[in-house]
Amino acid sequence: MPAGRSPRGHDDPFIAPPTKDLTRVLTADEHLQLNVHQHPMVLWKPVALLAGALALLVVVLSDNRLPLLVVVIVLAALGNLAWRVYERRHNSFAATDRRILRVEGVLNKSVPMMRLQKITDMRLDQPLIGRFIGYGTITIESAGQDQAVRELAYAPNPTLVFRRLNS
Repeated sequence: MPAGRSPRGHDDPFIAPPTKDLTRVLTADEHLQLNVHQHPMVLWKPVALLAGALALLVVVLSDNRLPLLVVVIVLAALGNLAWRVYERRHNSFAATDRRILRVEGVLNKSVPMMRLQKITDMRLDQPLIGRFIGYGTITIESAGQDQAVRELAYAPNPTLVFRRLNS
């Protein structure tokens, strides 16, 4: 079955097209059940940083001067936001019929995984704002002490993702 398609042939919003890094680690007989990117809310810090830098720029421009340091701060904040958006698009959380994986990193790649048999418990947490705009944190517990995949922060549509993981 092609990635991103449900068994009935309809597009599945919970299976994003797999990145090359995810495709490389999937076995031939493994079926992708879930592949999601973090909710855009994960970008709130870089957006806030850029907003602060732009506010500083407006204050400085009101004095009819433009120090180079302010321009550098705005460009750095904009570059940081662009990098985080790029990184978010390349990182994902996936589940197959055998294991759970997390693809992390753009330059330095990491793909921690956990076999489904090792999962002992899962928890869904949603802050108030997360309930309104659709994100939450899914925590996965296993019998072992050191867990390769423990948490999916800023999970999109967390109740539906949680339900998919439990099925």
